[in-house]
Amino acid sequence: GRYHMNWFTRTTYIITHSTLSTYILLGLALINVIAASINRHPIPDSEYDAIVLINRIITILFFVETVLKIISVSVQEFLRKNFNVFELLISIFSMIELVSTDGIVVVSLLRLGKFLKFWKEGAKWSNFRIIINVLYDGFTYI
Repeated sequence: GRYHMNWFTRTTYIITHSTLSTYILLGLALINVIAASINRHPIPDSEYDAIVLINRIITILFFVETVLKIISVSVQEFLRKNFNVFELLISIFSMIELVSTDGIVVVSLLRLGKFLKFWKEGAKWSNFRIIINVLYDGFTYI
């Protein structure tokens, strides 16, 4: 059980299963979705570089989060949930893309996967629907 975990496994479990972790991941996923949606042509070099940097940082953080989740519950338990397998594949393909290209995410599936991660994390939050509606109203007003 959870009581027989070593200090590192216990710490990773607490970090990856906390409410604060959920809020942080939700915020990162939202930033990633917004940054990906800014992609336009022509785009100034400074904006392009900022979007690439944001994508790289968030991709690495999502990958680290996935690895910590695996450590915290064991590979077998992690792989029992289909969404975890999906999340792992998205993290792996995102890291492959990160080291093999020098640009913004070009694979639509990866964007969709990151958006689904945002949606999954947000669904845990009771006020998520209100925030989505406010954001939608704000974008439609512009």
